[in-house]
Amino acid sequence: MPTITRPDWALAPTEQTIAGVIFGLAALAALAYMIYVARAERTMWPVYLFLGCGLGVFYEPINNVLGHCTYPEIGQFTWISTFGRDIPVYIGFVYFFYFSASILWISRRIAAGITARQWWTYYAVFTVLVTCFEFVPIHRGWWQYYGDNQALRVLGFPMWWWVLNSFCLFVIATLFHHLRARLLTRRTSVLLIPMVPLALFAVHGAAAIPIFTALNSTDNRVITTLASLASMLLALTGMWLAGKAAVGQRAPVPPPAPVPRVTAPVARA
Repeated sequence: MPTITRPDWALAPTEQTIAGVIFGLAALAALAYMIYVARAERTMWPVYLFLGCGLGVFYEPINNVLGHCTYPEIGQFTWISTFGRDIPVYIGFVYFFYFSASILWISRRIAAGITARQWWTYYAVFTVLVTCFEFVPIHRGWWQYYGDNQALRVLGFPMWWWVLNSFCLFVIATLFHHLRARLLTRRTSVLLIPMVPLALFAVHGAAAIPIFTALNSTDNRVITTLASLASMLLALTGMWLAGKAAVGQRAPVPPPAPVPRVTAPVARA
């Protein structure tokens, strides 16, 4: 087992409030987007998705323990505490907008008809966005990735997270698209609430197994580098497979209502 000390520090209440306000407003904007789509499509599934993404925060302490990520726990405004980790309120807000708005947007692109080129272009754009999203909070001390055995770290952010964070959004969006098309009805779409955290465990957690194992088994940076590359390769393979299931899956357009035939009255002699 590697000898790693988890950092422990305090974040000023003012700084916590800033993070909470920023991410809270983003969560409200995501909710507005969910409601807009729900009203436009006359379905509740975007709202269920939003609630499920909030429930997905219970995956956070698990990937924190295994992936060596942590938050300032001294004087923290805490959202949940489990697995020996305290997760701050502002991260609770992050789960509401980070996953819900992204998954819904990608699902709608799949339903509208997506090409292979668009699939990979969107993925590249999302990878850049989710990566840039991390740099300011890391710099401000809102969270950090720790351990000398962390490999391929740029500005404090390990590269394997870059690939996996965007990968899980696309795979979950594809999964939910097919579930809604083939299994879930308007009534049973409420099952999306518990399915979001399950999907996070299954998708993000599965691709991260190589790096999770290495980070918690060895101090050897060569091994953790190879494990990082293995996790990224797994994620890209998953993206390729999900792309096969997403491309050409345009939602069927219902046929127009039949126009009633009007028969001219027959004139009597």
